[in-house]
Amino acid sequence: AQQRMLEDLCQRINVCDEAVETLGAHLSRAQTLRGNAFDYACFMRDEIMPRMEQLRAAVDNLERVVDKKVWPLPSYDDLLFRL
Repeated sequence: AQQRMLEDLCQRINVCDEAVETLGAHLSRAQTLRGNAFDYACFMRDEIMPRMEQLRAAVDNLERVVDKKVWPLPSYDDLLFRL
């Protein structure tokens, strides 16, 4: 059971890592468009926002299996009801 749990956790971490890498690569590409506000805005809408949503989904999925005591970021519950 522990091996299965570890494999699941590693898979979730890998998905997060891939999402971070993809977002970073797209953000680098976005810098080349800074001279044209319209193209930059379209790129942000069409390329960056979907990558941010993928990363958020991956992190939310990881947060479900990591104990709250070791999760380094505040949860939505913390932000909405405890701060």
